[in-house]
Amino acid sequence: MSVEKIANSAEDVSISAKYPDIIWELKSYLHQNYYKKNLKQVLYSLSRFTPYYHPDKCDYIAADWLFVLNTMNFALWNPKNTTQWTVDGLTGYQALCIAIKRAIDNNMPIWDPKYYTYIKQCDLEIIFKSDDGKTSIPLIRERVEILHQVGKVLLKKYQGSFKRFIELYKNNPFTLLVKIVNEFESYEDRVIYKNTTIIHKIDLCSKAWTLVSDIWFCFKGHELGFDYNPNLMKSTIFADHRISQVLLHFKILKYSEKLMTKLKNNEPLEHGSPEEIEIRSCSLHTVKLLEQAISKDCEEFMKKKGIERKIDYQILIDNFLWDYRHAHDQLLMETQPFPNIKCVYY
Repeated sequence: MSVEKIANSAEDVSISAKYPDIIWELKSYLHQNYYKKNLKQVLYSLSRFTPYYHPDKCDYIAADWLFVLNTMNFALWNPKNTTQWTVDGLTGYQALCIAIKRAIDNNMPIWDPKYYTYIKQCDLEIIFKSDDGKTSIPLIRERVEILHQVGKVLLKKYQGSFKRFIELYKNNPFTLLVKIVNEFESYEDRVIYKNTTIIHKIDLCSKAWTLVSDIWFCFKGHELGFDYNPNLMKSTIFADHRISQVLLHFKILKYSEKLMTKLKNNEPLEHGSPEEIEIRSCSLHTVKLLEQAISKDCEEFMKKKGIERKIDYQILIDNFLWDYRHAHDQLLMETQPFPNIKCVYY
């Protein structure tokens, strides 16, 4: 079942039929980046992937670094109005990037399966130490267990290297994705959606899509690289699931009174619950709707500017949502609820 079908049958989340404000902001984002001479970055790159936070493609540990980063990319937020886990003043995904880079810079080989397969919780707590020295990264025990699990798979089947894993499957990115999901349990983000009218299984696998996208972007022009396939790649907005705040802010998403009350009260949502699946599915479906809404205007803009390269709207929209969230972080935190979800899949 597609996210569109779930969006159309959802009971607690709906998508507005009209959303002029976010369309205007998206067009403005395109224009501003053109005049800043930054158009290439927002159309064909990943805003969240920065040289300071991520490995260089020529670094011999790059593939394994990316794998650990994506494997740990889940449950990075504490409930609203509680103390957040921070590293160097940053929160969420950026804090995770900094913590892993800090460990590598301090000669702690968190990228190496031979190290993290046997890592102890006290050592991982040092790697993910917060600014205040007290607030722990969420689900620390689960993180230890997952590192042990994925490390054992790499040591047993892939010569102790995620680089070897990529080498085996890079010629078919879809096979690469499927193997990630099937080999590593914490990437197997498959859920059963059930409401009053339907019951269906859906594969969301957000973390796996994000990892494949990171591999594609990091290794452009490298022997581990592969061509971008718009029919294969999916939105990576759940690199930070606070993106739902942006969609609420622009009134493109609407929650039922029951769900809104839960979120405002910081009530936890279970992974696989109807509300969680509806939030994720509707959020992902909005990327497709926004693509359809802006494509004509964007194509005309590019034509007027004499730019012949084809736009990948999914990358543009993902980058816009990511950049908007970070530019308006405090406003969104003050005005919009976000799901209190603790799971290992995103």
